[in-house]
Amino acid sequence: MTFFGRKLPCGPRRAAIVLCVGFVACAPPAMAATRSVWELTPYRIQLIVAVEQVTKLPAGLQAELQQELIARIDSVVGTPWDVTPAVPSQALKRLLVSDIEMVAVESLPEESLEFDKVMLVSVTTAPPGYRVHSRELDVRTRVFGTTVSRPVWQAEKLRDVAFGAIWKAFAPLAQIENTKGSLVTLRLRAAGLESRDKTLPWVGVGDVFRPLVRYNDRHGNIRRIAQIPWTFLVVDKVAADQLQCKLYSGLRSPLSGRRRGRLEQLALAVIPPHGSTRLTLRCRTKPKQALAGYSVYVGTPGSKAKRLLGRTDYQGDITVPPSEHPLSILTVASGGRPLARLPIVPGMEPHLKAAVVDDDQRLEAEGFVTGLQESLVDLVARREVLMALAEKQLDDGRFAEAGAVIRQLRQLQTRDQFGRMLNTQQKKIFSDDPAVQRKIDALFADTRKQLRQYVDPEPIDRLAKRLSGFRGQGAGVRGQGQDFRENVELQVLNPDP
Repeated sequence: MTFFGRKLPCGPRRAAIVLCVGFVACAPPAMAATRSVWELTPYRIQLIVAVEQVTKLPAGLQAELQQELIARIDSVVGTPWDVTPAVPSQALKRLLVSDIEMVAVESLPEESLEFDKVMLVSVTTAPPGYRVHSRELDVRTRVFGTTVSRPVWQAEKLRDVAFGAIWKAFAPLAQIENTKGSLVTLRLRAAGLESRDKTLPWVGVGDVFRPLVRYNDRHGNIRRIAQIPWTFLVVDKVAADQLQCKLYSGLRSPLSGRRRGRLEQLALAVIPPHGSTRLTLRCRTKPKQALAGYSVYVGTPGSKAKRLLGRTDYQGDITVPPSEHPLSILTVASGGRPLARLPIVPGMEPHLKAAVVDDDQRLEAEGFVTGLQESLVDLVARREVLMALAEKQLDDGRFAEAGAVIRQLRQLQTRDQFGRMLNTQQKKIFSDDPAVQRKIDALFADTRKQLRQYVDPEPIDRLAKRLSGFRGQGAGVRGQGQDFRENVELQVLNPDP
């Protein structure tokens, strides 16, 4: 039997899905609008259990534990999970009991990919008792979840501890329904099916989802999966079958508002691993160049408070430890200027690399411009004082003194001299990153604008012309004598270059 181009499994599972579809078709319009097949379709889960072969564990424990787990899941979870047991091959069993995290998609039997999820469970000996490990593969997104490990002191407690590990490792799947700015609506898989234990916490406020994009062919088969980097969704409100989330991303437009037939925008819950991640910063235009000495600040969703985590070492590395909230919002800064926003879940990936703007050239340009602007402020202040003094001396008829002050003004640094300094330095500072280069150009352009505005030679020229005008006034000029005329001619009208 096929449904929407997909072959349905035979037996009770098919009957359950058909009943769900019939329920939606016969439901009132309001209910049909809010609950679709997605919310009313249970997770088809393949359960694979492996027990380490040691003398202290019974030979039939693996099969017995698997059956007890299925019975426990049916009595606690019920309808939302449709569990099918599977016996692992010897090769897969060895992988599970040696290191469950070594299991890859290729390690699983082909029929495993017909399910929605594959739940892996292994039991190993660990003094003074045993240890249960559980890990999930979400088949639709091809993503392995966080490994959950639990100690067991007595063999009689294996079933309860294993079920707890399975429940903890289970990651709910959702469809991205709507995106409006930083607000995202999710439709949760099987949310319309009630579990037997009504107190089970499926999803809560503060839980984190990571978005993924699945590309299908014309038959609905997977072509590839794209994980959206530096992007997470945090549940803000749980309402009926929908989740209202806030988007945190280091990208400008990580989610598309358009819906396409062969493209699925999905969101998979993140199980906090409570570990650390080593973050490496590299230059965006030169990937081999490490960014050392960059400041990294850390914050949490919904809070504006940030604290300095540290600075990158000579290799551009910094360790991000776990925090109270699963999601950490990192801000990379250089010279007090934020350069990148990187939301991460510490421990989800052991090592992450981020391509960040190399801000060293901008800092060099900013340092030069800041020093030049300080000199400019000092120059402008001296000009204003001297021009005010010259104006007062001219008003009082002290022309010789005014001529001496005007000569001091002529000896100050000029706009052209500052401009040559700017041109020389700008030729030395260049960045391969267009964004950084635009900032450098803006720094120099702003300084040139200040030069044109505050170091204009025209006010000094007006003072000199005013002083020279007194040469035609006999009384004023005669009162100053021949020395004054020489000062005017030599010091004001013909200043040194």
